[in-house]
Amino acid sequence: MIKKKLAYILIFFFISSCGYVSIYDNSENFNYIININQTEGDQDINNLYKDLSNRMKGKNYQNEITIDIKTNYTKTIIGKDLKGSASDYKLLVETEFLLLSGKENRKIFLAEDFIIKRSGKNFEQQNYEKTVKQNLAKIIFQNFLRNLSLQ
Repeated sequence: MIKKKLAYILIFFFISSCGYVSIYDNSENFNYIININQTEGDQDINNLYKDLSNRMKGKNYQNEITIDIKTNYTKTIIGKDLKGSASDYKLLVETEFLLLSGKENRKIFLAEDFIIKRSGKNFEQQNYEKTVKQNLAKIIFQNFLRNLSLQ
């Protein structure tokens, strides 16, 4: 009995202090401050991008990038039930980042989609859609940062 408890405690300590680091954590390689000049499209997504870029401003970075952002959010019906009511939706977030620099302007277009099923309660459905929309926008912003750090 005591050996079993001791084994559980040792396993817990080995697992809890394993030194996990995210594979996609490239904050050490990223040395830019992102200033958002102009935004068009979905305000919720644009505000999320502003918040994400403002979180990075407190760190000491060497280069400064100014960007314009155009976003598009669409919700399309992709499936119906026997009554003809929508049962499946496709949520699509598209973002075009326009990098403004003295030499040249460069566009980066990124899109993410997600398929959801309709739930019975409208309030829960709206909250779930909002959460999925925010997660898709965060994925797009992370991919944008990854694109910048690779160049």
